[in-house]
Amino acid sequence: VSTQSTWAKIIDYLTAHLTNESILNEAGLEKSFKGLQFALKLLFGMCKENNATQMAAFKSGLIEPLYKLSLTKYETAQLKEISMLAEIIIEEISQGSKACIEAYNCAHELILKTKEEKRSQAEKKKAEVLKKMNLLKTENVLKPKVDLAIFGAPKMEEEKGFSCVVCHEGYKFKPGDILGAYVYSKSSEIRASDSFADKYAGVPGISTVTHFNLIHLSCHLNAVKAEKAMKQPKAEWEGAIIRNSHTKCNNWLPTRGGTISEEN
Repeated sequence: VSTQSTWAKIIDYLTAHLTNESILNEAGLEKSFKGLQFALKLLFGMCKENNATQMAAFKSGLIEPLYKLSLTKYETAQLKEISMLAEIIIEEISQGSKACIEAYNCAHELILKTKEEKRSQAEKKKAEVLKKMNLLKTENVLKPKVDLAIFGAPKMEEEKGFSCVVCHEGYKFKPGDILGAYVYSKSSEIRASDSFADKYAGVPGISTVTHFNLIHLSCHLNAVKAEKAMKQPKAEWEGAIIRNSHTKCNNWLPTRGGTISEEN
């Protein structure tokens, strides 16, 4: 039996068994399960990078029922399997090698149409919810601009300069609360090439790097306390790494500012 006659018979079989009515008839699909399973598996294998098979599927009008089958939700494991087989055939045609541009365009248009329908339904549902809440937008309606000063509310000032990654305030609004940067420090031997005099070469030192993520010492300590009380407790620097933009750190370097004295 030639390959051409084989896929022709498979396509004829599937075209006859996958009509709009039969796809919704679960009892009928169950009876034809073995034949459909076998035919769909063969069709998938023959569709891979094969222009002739994909063109035959396109000309027979099989792509649309296959797509509908792939979208249909079934209860039984057998019907879920044939739905999945239809889905991978559509994926091969629409996302694979594009062996047949006509079949590709057909499958792609069906997918775009479904996406547009879902988007339209979501917009409609959203409009219904907003209408019930009296929040539906209408054209040429402007939101009134509220002057907070009328209600005695003070004009809000923005923090300038350094600010905390937790409370987002700095030395302007918390002048007495010391800010520091998360840093990573490790022991390091000073080398002669490190711009130091030769007499310091080989002397033990500390190297420090930072992403300069600043945090109040009080905010850091409060976060550590809260994280230790969690259902799955975090160690001090485990939580700090998250606040430090997921960058490794093991220390905190204070910065001078506000009303912080040198002694403090």
